[in-house]
Amino acid sequence: RIEIEHCTDCINCDIKGQEECILCAPGYDVSEDGKSCVLFTEDEHCVYIEDGYCFQCEAKFGPNENNTCTPCVEGCFYCDQSNEFCDVCDHGYYQTKDDLCIKCDVENCASCSDDGKVCESCFGQYLLDEQGTCSTPCPFPDCAECSADGCNDCFQKYYRDLDGKCK
Repeated sequence: RIEIEHCTDCINCDIKGQEECILCAPGYDVSEDGKSCVLFTEDEHCVYIEDGYCFQCEAKFGPNENNTCTPCVEGCFYCDQSNEFCDVCDHGYYQTKDDLCIKCDVENCASCSDDGKVCESCFGQYLLDEQGTCSTPCPFPDCAECSADGCNDCFQKYYRDLDGKCK
């Protein structure tokens, strides 16, 4: 019997030069000529493959039992293999005790309290007020992340001066 690495089923396995793999181990695909098993890397969202298995997907995708990446549930930045639970929620969502992601109730809110009603930080173009809302637009030009004291971060091609303004 002639062995083809990672091949689990073949045709003419006993005839040298005529052996052809028809089924490969999980994480591998049969090559076009059937003479070998090649690492499965077709999934464009997979960012970490080891021994043919996709272990990590890009943000907002999670690895599944078919060795591919599937979209996470809405509001989830990183999800588990079952895609039912979220490891990290996306901006504008909060994580429940059941590892679900629920949209914050506050408009323009980047992160909020456990009940979603009080904002803890706003998306860059808004100021967080004392009531925990994000209704005031940033008054500073060219500011990517705003605070009441000035800009925390500037848009590309601008720099933050000592007074907290973008130039």
